[in-house]
Amino acid sequence: MNPAITHRNRLPTRVYSIPDTNILLNGSWKFYYAPTPTVAPTPKTPVDGEWKYIVVPGHWQLQGYGRPAYTIIYPFPVDPPYVPSENPTGVYERIFTVPISWPKGSQIRIRFDGVDSAYHVVLNCKEIGFSKGSRNSSEYDVTDVVKLDEENVLRVYVYQWSDGSCIVDQDQWWLSGDPAGNIEDFSVVTEVSGDSANVHLTITTSRLGSPGSLNVEIGNADAAYCATVEVDPSKPTCKLTIPISNAKPWTAETPNLYNLTIDLSNAKTGEIHKISQKIGLREVKQIQFRGVNRHDHHPVLGRARDLLLMKIHNINAVRCSHYPNDPRFYAICDELGLWVIDETDLECHGFYDVIARAEEIPERMDYEKRKALVFPQWGTAYLDRARQMVLRDRPSIIIWSLGNEAFYGCNHAAMYGLIKKLDPTRVIQYEGDIEAKTADMFSMMYPSVRTLEDFAAKYGDNFEKPLILCEYAHAMGNGPGSLKEYLETFRRYRILQGGFIWEWANHGLKKVNGDDGSEFYGYGGDFDEYPHDGTFIMDGLCFSDHTPTPGLEHLNATFSVSRYSTSDVSKGCLIASDSLCIPVVAASGTVSVPVWLTITFSLKESTNWADAGFEMAWAQFQINTPYTAAIIDQPFLSTASITETPGFLIVTGPSYTFQFNKRIARISSWTFDGTDLLTPPSNLLTFWRAPIDNDNPVDKPSWQNYGLDHLLNRVRSVEASMTDSVLTIATVADIAPPILGWKFIAEVTYILATPEVLKIKTKLTMKSHAPNMLPKNLPRIGWESSIAKDVAADGEGVVSWFSKGPGEIGIFEMPIKDLDTIYEVPQENGNRMGTRWAYIRSSGSHGLAVNASTEFGFKVSNKIAGFEAARHPNEVVASEDWILRVDYAQHGLGTQACGPGVLEPSRLKMSESGWEFEVELKVICP
Repeated sequence: MNPAITHRNRLPTRVYSIPDTNILLNGSWKFYYAPTPTVAPTPKTPVDGEWKYIVVPGHWQLQGYGRPAYTIIYPFPVDPPYVPSENPTGVYERIFTVPISWPKGSQIRIRFDGVDSAYHVVLNCKEIGFSKGSRNSSEYDVTDVVKLDEENVLRVYVYQWSDGSCIVDQDQWWLSGDPAGNIEDFSVVTEVSGDSANVHLTITTSRLGSPGSLNVEIGNADAAYCATVEVDPSKPTCKLTIPISNAKPWTAETPNLYNLTIDLSNAKTGEIHKISQKIGLREVKQIQFRGVNRHDHHPVLGRARDLLLMKIHNINAVRCSHYPNDPRFYAICDELGLWVIDETDLECHGFYDVIARAEEIPERMDYEKRKALVFPQWGTAYLDRARQMVLRDRPSIIIWSLGNEAFYGCNHAAMYGLIKKLDPTRVIQYEGDIEAKTADMFSMMYPSVRTLEDFAAKYGDNFEKPLILCEYAHAMGNGPGSLKEYLETFRRYRILQGGFIWEWANHGLKKVNGDDGSEFYGYGGDFDEYPHDGTFIMDGLCFSDHTPTPGLEHLNATFSVSRYSTSDVSKGCLIASDSLCIPVVAASGTVSVPVWLTITFSLKESTNWADAGFEMAWAQFQINTPYTAAIIDQPFLSTASITETPGFLIVTGPSYTFQFNKRIARISSWTFDGTDLLTPPSNLLTFWRAPIDNDNPVDKPSWQNYGLDHLLNRVRSVEASMTDSVLTIATVADIAPPILGWKFIAEVTYILATPEVLKIKTKLTMKSHAPNMLPKNLPRIGWESSIAKDVAADGEGVVSWFSKGPGEIGIFEMPIKDLDTIYEVPQENGNRMGTRWAYIRSSGSHGLAVNASTEFGFKVSNKIAGFEAARHPNEVVASEDWILRVDYAQHGLGTQACGPGVLEPSRLKMSESGWEFEVELKVICP
């Protein structure tokens, strides 16, 4: 509980390198869980009771001890630097043996690659050291304590809370645990000019004892370059430069790597220490980031890596949010080709709430005002974490970040100065420095497209620092929206160099329902923890099992091959094709369809991330007029018999029956050749949708305030007429909420042109008994009908449709039961917008074709009512009825769960003139 103390006896941080002589201590450890450090066994006392066993690396909360907790706020009293006495403590013990064959006189170290949040190390009953910093590596010299060829007892005391917990509030689960002469360190600086390069190395040695030499080799498959330098044992460092001709620089698009070998030897002992490392030759230039923020996460183990999936979805950059990653992570980024922003293990977001909650300051108040509320004083820890990041990860990084949501002040200025001293070759980013006083670029979180346009207009092309969005397009639930508009804006202005979507994957932890054994991915509140921040951790482009969401597929579809930053397109080939899709058209009917040119770009040769022929990008262009469809009236069969009662209108013929309920102005049934097509309730005009995460902050409360989730119908009139052998049923109804004084007036006309064709014409207007009482926008406008069981076949029926589909425009087909996208927090999903036509059918049965006067949206599901009521997918209750939705319009997605709302053109705004649209249902014979 002292921020001035960040460690004891920890060795200086160095570039990651593990010698061949090593013992990996991962695996099963003895484990003792104590509710407080005061009752933990001391190094010389036995454990009270039996040891348990735990897997390392791992988190004790996921192995039966304590509870995982997801919060953005602090889950402990904020009285820094003090932490609760109820501070869970894990005591780990492992026995290991060091071979006597290891080189005599060599230094022996013990290394930890991250322990949350503070820990003591004890070896053979002697305290070795102490450190804080949950995601930073630490090493200790144990040469004088370790026993060769004998059993060594290692104990690690891990404390869940420390003063360091106040600066690791990183919007994720609070999970605990994971724990002779030599080349001490080395650094590499490259200079690229044309087709040549210079590689500058600074190498630090220690305890050499006598004069020696360093032999350095850099090479690839084409050539090798060598240099040797004599080492003076009185000096700790030496420097050398190696020129390279025909240099192949590293970029995300051309990840060329060179093998670097550094070999230290002297006349006395021969080879002393050898290090091998892959390096890239780099220069600073303008690029555009198509990036994502990535937390380490695994739904069972707690952490995972996903870089190959990023690469094949055209993502070119990763921000390590919000801490340095496993050292091996960077090596994979180097190999595959991903730009990396490395971020200091620093966030204290929860301090916002310390003041904001007490003073009842709204969560959505201006971000800059909230940043000014408080600033924590952890100067020593800030600098320590910056130093550890830079000294360990130098080979792989293009941008350093000073942390995330940690306010801004003198500590950040000091961090900037330190990093520039340690590494003057790389640029620095930090979003909290809104004016870029001590940052080499401007940075923002979740600005609107309009904000970006205004920023670009302010600076024009005469700028010193670019703008990079460290977070944007919050990918929570069904979303994110506005991706196309963001990317187009990036491309339009040179000062905008892209950004990083929040975030890569949901953080759900797998959990089993004790009642029925069903599995689901838990979020805040599912582990009986308090406090928690609910669903806000489910905000990724991938589901918790790291399979892509529709959001990731949509992101991939917004990229194009012309957006390479550093290379031409000679590595791929272009293929162009077009296709003409004709819907079913009734006799004498007409239809106009667009012709689309589709261009795909595929790899010519295999890479280390995809095989030859892999489709990297595609684009489509409409080359004729927009889509229109004319639905032509056809003579009604003269054999029809019409029966009208006070409650019903019944039309019968040799092979069909159509029944209309006049009291509620809805279809009761429609049969053809003895097959039911629609069953009650059908043709219900609806405006609600199960709110998506982006609806919840603003739109959902407004919609509920206007009663859009509890609308009632009042039928005003139903009139049937027969003209020129065409049956017309004209209805007028008021659709209105309880309590309030506004309503929709729905004028709906049903036209039976032939026994197999039903047209539904809709005219909607809105009326209020007082000004300013109407909702500003609507969730959706559309029809819901219940499909008969013969057509749906309990979900085994098939739907074919022509629309924007998953990605490009085309014809798609899948079983009805697969149309839903089951988000881990259930919400509206599965709408196929921009549809031209759709067929619904099952084997051997009649089906339905859906058409409309304009492009429409549709979905088929038996879970529409269940999505809103459930917290997890296993709680979604399916109904017996399969519902067909045909939508005139839907409110857009936006990113308002954390960011701007729906863009103006995508808002379903209230219209004073109302709306008119037409839908056609046609029988498909088997």
